[in-house]
This record gives sequence, C-alpha cells and structure tokens, in this order.
Amino acid sequence: MNRIILVTLSVWLSACSSSPQPVVVQNVPEQEPGLCGEHLSKSMGMQISMAKQSFQQGQYYSSLATLEKIDSDSVTKRALQASAYRKAGELDDAKKIYLSLLDTCVKGNAQHGLGLISAYQSDMKSAQTWLSKAAKSEPANPNIRNDYGFLLLSIGEDKKARGEFITALELAPTNETAAKNLWLVLFRNHETKAASSLNKRFSWSDDETQKLTLAATQFSPIDVDKP
Repeated sequence: MNRIILVTLSVWLSACSSSPQPVVVQNVPEQEPGLCGEHLSKSMGMQISMAKQSFQQGQYYSSLATLEKIDSDSVTKRALQASAYRKAGELDDAKKIYLSLLDTCVKGNAQHGLGLISAYQSDMKSAQTWLSKAAKSEPANPNIRNDYGFLLLSIGEDKKARGEFITALELAPTNETAAKNLWLVLFRNHETKAASSLNKRFSWSDDETQKLTLAATQFSPIDVDKP
C-alpha cells in the first residue's frame, strides 16, 4: 500500500517526473552551443535543437529518432538521449547512458537521472545514494533539491526533506511543486501557520488544498529496509 501511495503522490508532487510544458515551435536556430565546451557543427546544432523541441513537447520518441540521425557520441547528444529514454520509460537504455556520463561535466544530472530510475524501480536505497550525490554535485539545481527532498520525505526523513524543499523554493521562488511538497511536510508536522502562509502565497484553490490535505493524511513513509 505504501508504494501505491508513493507512486500516486510522486506523479503529482515530484517535479522531476512531470512532463515538460508544451512550447511554441519557432524557427530552429542554425547553431546550438554544446555541453562541456563541445563545438557543434551547424547541422548537428540544428538537429539537437529539433530534438530538444520534440522533448519539450513530450514527444520523446520523436526526439530520440532525431538524435539517432546524429553521427556523434557527444555529451550533448547522450545527455538528451538519456533524458528522452527515461521519460519514454526505456529505463535500461537511459541508465546505460547516464552511467557513461558520470565522468563528464553533466555528472550531477546523470546522478539525478540514475536516482530517479532507482526510485521508479522501488530501489529506495540506491535512489537516496544517487540523489544525495546529485545534490552535492549540483547544489543550486532546484529540481534536484526538490526531488531529493521528496525521496527523503518518502522514507520518513521529514526534517531533512523540509530543508531540501525550502532550498528548492528559495532557488526557484515560483516553483509550485516544491511549494506543495513543503506544504505537505509542514502540515504533517503540525506547522499550521507556516502551511497557511504558504497556501496564501501561492493562492491555491479550495480544491487544491483539499487534494493536498488528502495526500498528507494518506501518506505513509516507506521502510527502506524491507525488500
């Protein structure tokens, strides 16, 4: 039951697993800067941009198809591939690429991805290890801090989770997902004034507040020592 509740809540409360918002497709730029100081040709830059647009629209297989056309093993290509595979649910393929990126400049994002995959597979110990490393590698990334906080909340580390959510919200003041996660911790720990203040700050509707309250009352931490 705990795992069912966690999955239900994580779809709603975890920023990292939410689908990107659709974007208006504009003219594709001829040149796109690469990661880790990589130089991309005009052709490759255009293909990367097209793959990113597909990804941002939730068209992950289309993004992967575009990336497959690129005859390169660049970090820029592999990083986007790994994210697209993960979003598409092709976790083994995503994991393989993330592991290959651990010795690059996107190490923190790779650790983040590996942590999410472990969480999807209910391996909470590995998820905690990877997300902790990701937070240390990319301490100013609000999505990583939020996701690490949600993992901590899931295993009953409310105090540590609270700190991660506050950090995420200070880094990204309009991050409503982090705000809802923080509200959940505050409500569960009877910090009603702080929870009420956060509610007013984001002007949540009565319906949203009822959903948050229901989530808080149904939530039960996972015992990571159980198989």
